[in-house]
Amino acid sequence: MSFSVGIHLWIPAEAGEQFEKFRGVLECTPTPVKYREFDGSELTPKRFNRVQVFDHCFAEVLDRKIETNGIEDVLALLEGYRRPDICYVVGSIFNFLDYDQEKDEIYTSAGPLDVAHYGPEYCLGGSYYKTRGPFQLSFSNAAVFMADRAVESLRDNYNEVVTDLAKRIIAETDPIHLVVCTESEVHPLTAHSIYHRHWQDFFSDLIKIAQLHEQGGVYFSELTEDDPAFVPARKSTMDYGYLRGRFGDNSAAAFVMQLQPLVDKLLQNDGELPNSRSSLDKYFADLKFTTAEKLNKSYLLTALGSPFSYLEEPYFKLFSLVA
Repeated sequence: MSFSVGIHLWIPAEAGEQFEKFRGVLECTPTPVKYREFDGSELTPKRFNRVQVFDHCFAEVLDRKIETNGIEDVLALLEGYRRPDICYVVGSIFNFLDYDQEKDEIYTSAGPLDVAHYGPEYCLGGSYYKTRGPFQLSFSNAAVFMADRAVESLRDNYNEVVTDLAKRIIAETDPIHLVVCTESEVHPLTAHSIYHRHWQDFFSDLIKIAQLHEQGGVYFSELTEDDPAFVPARKSTMDYGYLRGRFGDNSAAAFVMQLQPLVDKLLQNDGELPNSRSSLDKYFADLKFTTAEKLNKSYLLTALGSPFSYLEEPYFKLFSLVA
């Protein structure tokens, strides 16, 4: 699998505070441990290995290789680029467990982890900020999470790498929203994990899903159709991912057929929804394909089998309140 898994954060801040918020995200990145290269040698890497700065749409302003564990070393390189039309990308790595079939041996390996901050005016009027959120952590190549299911130790790679980092970020930065997906544009029904600081936002997601399905737009921002970041209506693009699982022919089209009547019903009711914590707790109590972990005063939802499965189950349950 060549795509990446991304943790997207929505932490609104004043222009002068964005740099400090980025510091907080960098502080959450894991300190890598010794890992084995393909030739069998062992390396003890540093926490950060590259700093890049872009303006316009990935016009390179700075590209500096570094080897440091110090966040201040990274921030010093970025100090002169505190502008709203700038994108920062800081390179790091993440550790995961892998299996050597010839040696019948579990070993620690590593993959690229990029930490990005998109300024609110970066690229086409802030398209990246509006679609992906101001902060994104990308684990390159999702194949590392497609472990051999016969090797028990590898089954929790996703949870121990992605979910654990998501929890650390939630604890340290208190984001309003956190979404894990394998696409560049964020949507609740193409997400593998999702967290809201306010539990009411799980109900608000239903309205947003319906709007994105019928009229288009993006999840993190309210946009007009002439905005370059505007995404067409999902019902016309069928852009709901692949391998939808429990929908007959396993296609996005079958998934949309299941979703459309729920969206229609919600929109007919003018978006009025029951909005109680007890209802949320009830509908999240018996999920079969999703873990619903209580965090702070809300939930972190994670689809079982992530990142190759989605969060339709909890949202379809909530849609059933109005269907």
